[in-house]
Amino acid sequence: MKAPLRDIHPAIFVCFLIALAVGPCAFHVGSNSLRLRRMEGVFRAVPHPPGTELIRLRSDIGILHGNSNHCDFFVGELRRYGGSESAIREHYSDPRVLATLSKDLSLELVFIQNGKIPDDEDMPDALRNLSEWDLPPGETRAYLVFVFDQHEPNLDPRCH
Repeated sequence: MKAPLRDIHPAIFVCFLIALAVGPCAFHVGSNSLRLRRMEGVFRAVPHPPGTELIRLRSDIGILHGNSNHCDFFVGELRRYGGSESAIREHYSDPRVLATLSKDLSLELVFIQNGKIPDDEDMPDALRNLSEWDLPPGETRAYLVFVFDQHEPNLDPRCH
């Protein structure tokens, strides 16, 4: 026996209300995740200096720096190096390397000193803890290279 039509309507109405409430959030979560994946793709195209080695790649989205009312996007690598800091800096400042980035992204470089990120370096607060980067104990020649971007949070719950 079929359920009366009047019993179906409240269920449909409730589903409609849920979709109305969740839909915009899901849309913004999806669009921000897509933005992060695009940043990852752009970042992966950046050539790294010879004699450097990847330790860890990280990407994240949310409130990574400062207060709310924005959405932070981060993609970066912790790398080991054997040459000089100046050679590393020179490599990443080469216009051919920078040309791999989109116009709205800049490549940031932070050298690890005494197993720590220097306090004066402008880096997202949520990513300053090197234990989360899997920095090997006693590693003295490492650096972070990353891109960081901020946008409106819209309705993405990760950014509120």
